[in-house]
Amino acid sequence: MNKITSTDRSLAASQNELNGPMENGSPHVTAEECTAWNGQASMNIEGNLSATQDGLDEHAGNKAVYPTEEDTARAAKANTYAVDSKSAMAASNTYVGHTSIYITDEERKMWNAKQDALVNASGNMDFAGNLTARGGIDIPLDVSPITSTSGINRLLASGLSVVSEAFSPQSYLSSFKTYGDNVSVQQPVPGMCWQLFNSASPLAPVPGTVEVNYLSPFVGVNNYSGWRGFLLPVMLGTNGERTPRKLTFYVGSLSLSECVVSTAADIDTFTVSPKNGTGFPFARIFDVTFYMIKDSTLSPEGYPVRVRELIYDKESARYMLHTTVSVIPSFNTNPSCNMFISYQQANLSAANPAGLWIGSNGYDGQRLLRIADLHAVRDTFGYMGRNNIYWDCGAGMIYLGALRHIVAPGNSQPNGAYYAFKSLETRLIQSTSTEEFIPYE
Repeated sequence: MNKITSTDRSLAASQNELNGPMENGSPHVTAEECTAWNGQASMNIEGNLSATQDGLDEHAGNKAVYPTEEDTARAAKANTYAVDSKSAMAASNTYVGHTSIYITDEERKMWNAKQDALVNASGNMDFAGNLTARGGIDIPLDVSPITSTSGINRLLASGLSVVSEAFSPQSYLSSFKTYGDNVSVQQPVPGMCWQLFNSASPLAPVPGTVEVNYLSPFVGVNNYSGWRGFLLPVMLGTNGERTPRKLTFYVGSLSLSECVVSTAADIDTFTVSPKNGTGFPFARIFDVTFYMIKDSTLSPEGYPVRVRELIYDKESARYMLHTTVSVIPSFNTNPSCNMFISYQQANLSAANPAGLWIGSNGYDGQRLLRIADLHAVRDTFGYMGRNNIYWDCGAGMIYLGALRHIVAPGNSQPNGAYYAFKSLETRLIQSTSTEEFIPYE
């Protein structure tokens, strides 16, 4: 019996009848089929097709059907380029056929031959006639001259030498003070050449100091901008002397009443140094120590020269000590043959370079020797250049001469002497260092 009647008289299917349809997969929809059919467009009651959101998004993003604004712009440019290319090709064909604007092989050879005649294999130009340059020839200030000939009119050159002399006013040896029992001053040529002497034995040196003051009647007040440097004739001593000697000077506005002046002291002690709590942003204090014994441990071996520079740093409110060590690589004599010492700065601003040179016979064929790179000073109203020099030595002698100041011929004009020194110099600098300076008191 295939039918089962329940107690309420309704028919109920047997288990076999239920199993049959469940096992027959064709009349049933699977989960995959349901998802696929639901994703397709459907017909609404008005008979119109309706699409899913995913379908609409995919269709709208089809660039083959709907080009973007960028696609449209690129297409317009391509059309314009095609038109322009045709016009350019026509113009190019006309240009190529215009033979008068091209040079021939004969013309090229002729012009190259003329150029070769002007410039030799070394790259130098050689003219058979004269070269006239009404606008002048620009020769950089730091270019070193390589020949003995002049690049300017010789009459003008002779006139420039007079101008240089006029703007190099002289300061004369005026007065002195001695510190120590063994030091003295002799005046072979009053006002022009003095001999400073320490009579102590080189075997038992006794520190001594001489302060030399200069009279500067022709320098005057350099109103903020005039002074650029000085040149001091100096002979460090006789050949064979072995005791070190030191020169101390300062540039810029400095009040000695606010400084410590240490005389007849050890050679490493600053003769002039600032007191604690003072600050001189417009001043530089220098000392230069010459060692008269050759140091064979150096490379190259020679005679050391130490340059110390004291500068006040406004930002940190302290003094900084810059030390430079140079070596005179002399094979024949010590630095006693020195001719002069010169300080020069390129211009008046502290941002400009400055340097210290000596003129010496001690380095055989080299005479102009740079012994330090320094910091330029900005002078202030009332500054009158360099007016005094200190000499420290334990035994021996030195000659000092009348000092020459270098003054610019106009406000903010560069110092030609600095660039001339730089172009002819031989640098002897071996090492530099910077550290804080602690005032003595």
